Amino acid sequence: MESLLNEMFASGRIVDFILVIIVIEGMILGSIYAFRKKGIPPTQFILHALPGAFIFLALRAALVDAGWQPIALFLIASFIAHIIDLIFIIKRA
Repeated sequence: MESLLNEMFASGRIVDFILVIIVIEGMILGSIYAFRKKGIPPTQFILHALPGAFIFLALRAALVDAGWQPIALFLIASFIAHIIDLIFIIKRA
């Protein structure tokens, strides 16, 4: 088990696993919203999840020693997505 976790972290696959879980979570929440009209709308979920997803991609780039450029790109994308999310939150308030 420990060697599996070592491999998942060394290869960045742990981040892929987490991103798949986020996508599945979005699909479940989207289905609940579509059928019951309860919960969070899919577009709102995407706006909330996107900054975190970009941070996870920055983490993956760091784990696989991709260099500073992809890490910086994903962190900037996370910041921009976060600002957009905040703008939508302020408009809804």
